[in-house]
Amino acid sequence: MKAPWFVVKRYGFGLSPSGWKGWACTAVFIVLVTLATVGVQRSRASAVSLATLAFVVLAFTLVMLLTSDGKPWRWRRGGDDDAPK
Repeated sequence: MKAPWFVVKRYGFGLSPSGWKGWACTAVFIVLVTLATVGVQRSRASAVSLATLAFVVLAFTLVMLLTSDGKPWRWRRGGDDDAPK
């Protein structure tokens, strides 16, 4: 099995980057969200700009799901056996 780009968080809900590929993907996501947000502000929230922002968020979520370690997303409090230590 290949190394996952994202792993479940030890505390809280969701995933966090693991390794350079996960961090690179997160950095690209931040840049794209920033550009999409600027586009939304400049166009005064046009439908195309809002759709672009939604697409970027959904695409990043899909990438996280497809490249994760496969463990379920749920609230964790640090004592779980399936979270990374």
